[in-house]
Amino acid sequence: MLRRLALAALAAFSLSDAHAGDTKLTQALTGFRKVSTNVYERIPSNTGTAAGSSRSWAVVAGKAEATDAVVISNGPVGNLPVTAKGTIDKVGMATTIASMFLPGWASIALQAAKAVYDQVRVSADASGNLTADPGQATVQTTVYQINPTGGVSTVTTGSSPDAVCTAYIDKKIATLSQSSGNNTFSYAQQTYPGYPTATTCLKYINVHQVNCPSGGGQCTVSDTQTSGGGPIVQTTGPTCPASIDPLNPANSIPAGGAIGADGKCPTARYNHVAATVDDAVAKASQYLTADQMIDALKKAIEAGGTADILPTAITGPVSQDGTPVVSSTTDSTGTTTTTTTPKYNYDYSSPTQVKVTPGETVQTVKPGGATTTTTTTGGQPNNTTVQVPDFCLDYPDRAGCKLVGEPPSPENIQTESNNVHVSPEGGFGADSGTCPGLVHTVSLGNVDVFGMFCKFMAGIRFAVVGCAWIIAAMIFIGRTE
Repeated sequence: MLRRLALAALAAFSLSDAHAGDTKLTQALTGFRKVSTNVYERIPSNTGTAAGSSRSWAVVAGKAEATDAVVISNGPVGNLPVTAKGTIDKVGMATTIASMFLPGWASIALQAAKAVYDQVRVSADASGNLTADPGQATVQTTVYQINPTGGVSTVTTGSSPDAVCTAYIDKKIATLSQSSGNNTFSYAQQTYPGYPTATTCLKYINVHQVNCPSGGGQCTVSDTQTSGGGPIVQTTGPTCPASIDPLNPANSIPAGGAIGADGKCPTARYNHVAATVDDAVAKASQYLTADQMIDALKKAIEAGGTADILPTAITGPVSQDGTPVVSSTTDSTGTTTTTTTPKYNYDYSSPTQVKVTPGETVQTVKPGGATTTTTTTGGQPNNTTVQVPDFCLDYPDRAGCKLVGEPPSPENIQTESNNVHVSPEGGFGADSGTCPGLVHTVSLGNVDVFGMFCKFMAGIRFAVVGCAWIIAAMIFIGRTE
């Protein structure tokens, strides 16, 4: 269950989650969003792209490289065409392909995933449960082959020179004995003069052919002797032995199967074991090359999968010009025309950002035709990137979405001084803090009503003052519990 949940999390990785760090490649093309006045940030989506965007693939330094040709539609002068590159290592490729084993994926991507993992003998059932075949060792086998001659188009293989010669001539007789027309028949007979060496097949064939005219008449007979063929080539190398399934012979594997990418041979069903996604990914990334997996990776991503990508480069035009602004002034000497053209220089040194340095070119044409041109470049873009919430991309005018710009300089902030005087307020008894005096009554005379209470308070004064100091100290050091 944990394995299935892990695969589901991998396959359902959302685009919004991928914004943090720009580390996921999705079926959508790479996009860019404007995060400050002069900075465009790379994100794994087609936000901000326009028509003309495309993706291409290649294998570079043992990794899959995705190249996205993207048009940033909200560039300084409109469309800004750039190319964003990123690489996916073999672990990322194998992980993405393994996610296609989940039920519900497009059949094309699923078949591509199976083709990849068949090479390391890992398979999945209809529920996505993985099993692996540990494999068995190869065996050294000597085989004999005779090169095709005399119209036989396939190589004949045998376990001995005699066996390969016999099989070869049988195949050649079958070819020569075919009817070559409605009234033309042929047959062949072989003779066996012997085998002078073990590497040459000297058997030859007598072909007796009868040709009869289609309209009737005399038939003709022709005899042709053809070479038996050769030479015989002996090869010794690793081959896969047979594997018998005693529970169900139909699942047995005959000898001569394909050797796997890990150098081992397939075994019958009874030898298969349960496998985890990590097991499958480890085998594929260890024994397969990027070339063997890139086609399946492309299909997996096109079907909705995601892959870990390392952004490597962004390229694009060095600069773009804005719309020129023309102004003119007239005096006693004539008319002076000034053309101001905004110029935006682009910095692609970061693989995740495009930074813009604004400037302008001013061309002045004075009376008489004298022309001067001045180019100025603004300061470098602020390296502090302001993270714009996603909803601001759709609602840039909302409160909290507009960039606040730079704070004013301190000397421009006005100050005002006010004198504040604090004086005690009276009317709450004696300011000395002493106990109230005696209370005079008619029947009892002067009575000390507050005497006992004042003595009690005087007795606990030290405890009250001590608690106050402790609380003050806790407030000072920031203790909140």
